[in-house]
Amino acid sequence: MPEQIGKIVVTKDEISLAVRNIAECIINDNPDKNSFVFVTVLEGAKYFADDLIKEISELKDVRIRNECIKLSSYDKTESTGKIKIEKDIKLDLFSKDVLIVEDIVDTGFTLSFLKDYLLKVKKARTVKICSLLDKPSTRRIDVDIDYKGFDVPDKFVIGYGLDYEQKFRELPYVAELIEEE
Repeated sequence: MPEQIGKIVVTKDEISLAVRNIAECIINDNPDKNSFVFVTVLEGAKYFADDLIKEISELKDVRIRNECIKLSSYDKTESTGKIKIEKDIKLDLFSKDVLIVEDIVDTGFTLSFLKDYLLKVKKARTVKICSLLDKPSTRRIDVDIDYKGFDVPDKFVIGYGLDYEQKFRELPYVAELIEEE
């Protein structure tokens, strides 16, 4: 079943502007902080996290520790609702303020699981959530997103880190996936 790139939902320029605005919000909300701990959800959020870290570093002289965690919950285009940790973080988060960096919030299962995990198991002091994309129409668990770029429609989206079967991550924009039958 071949796939096609559909309608562009968020352009490269819109992404750049959103990353800049989110970076400014993070700095403005934390004016006295000189270091941050990010937990980036692999693989999809890596592009967003890298650009966000660059923007924050350009705006303020801060130290950013970026830890990566890999979780799985999808089977092709459907969320299974069951979360597995495939790669855990190594940093001791005890009593630290953490910012989760995610590519998209969909059902809410993954972020709800991850936030609880970081607070209860890793003993972080606080956990905030930053996501480039939000798909509120598919939410099944309420999740507070502290920093957000865009709402997207209830379509499977690809690009800027988001993939379909490990394809399309490299696109500089976010687009709908068209599956041909």
